[in-house]
Amino acid sequence: MSVREIVAGKSYEVDCPFLRDTYEHFDEGGQSTLPTWRPGIRWETYGDAYYSQSEPAADGIGKVIYTVIDIHKLPRPYPPRVFFTRKWVDPDGKSFGKGALRIMTAEAFRRRLSAYQVDGTSLADMAPDLSRIPDIQIKGAA
Repeated sequence: MSVREIVAGKSYEVDCPFLRDTYEHFDEGGQSTLPTWRPGIRWETYGDAYYSQSEPAADGIGKVIYTVIDIHKLPRPYPPRVFFTRKWVDPDGKSFGKGALRIMTAEAFRRRLSAYQVDGTSLADMAPDLSRIPDIQIKGAA
């Protein structure tokens, strides 16, 4: 199936970079800090004072799952809209996220399905850097 076909009722999975983070939890025992995952990247800078360069980096690869609720075709000149929900699956396999209904043009939704983008950088662009993460297979990485 090509990315051009968007079908109502279907779910689409896209690889997504994740970062290790901490979460402060309060319970009857007091405050505790737990490790967690969050979607995104960090920019690592290397070089010296005269020349430096930044690269995107992530600690793992998870998934974002888009479920299409409906596709609404509007009268011209307006493009069709896709109504969908989004869930995240972290590298450990835990699913999370709000079930809020989101709306996007069909063309923008197709771009989301082609590659997950963070700060204008797609996962395919980060593949050489992410290939250093152990036990994770990166699509498109050599």
